[in-house]
Amino acid sequence: MIGATLAAIVLLAQAAPAAAAATPDAAAPVAAAAPAKGPKVNKDGLVCHSEQVLGSRIPTRVCVTPQDAADRAQQDKMNLERMQGQMGYRAN
Repeated sequence: MIGATLAAIVLLAQAAPAAAAATPDAAAPVAAAAPAKGPKVNKDGLVCHSEQVLGSRIPTRVCVTPQDAADRAQQDKMNLERMQGQMGYRAN
């Protein structure tokens, strides 16, 4: 359940920058002035977040490269769609 929720949050966070990229060129100066939204990259070039470990109350800190984070989000999305397809859910 937590994994599905995390996957949904990641997908929504990725959808916002894609929608901003689809705007006309007239909005480009405004978009360039706004700070880029997305995962925060630390000084080592890694994206860090806390993950809850099954069977433990203590979360662990996980740091990955931005590319690995994007790959995991894509894999989570594909797994979610596959599971929904097996259960007979239809995405609208």
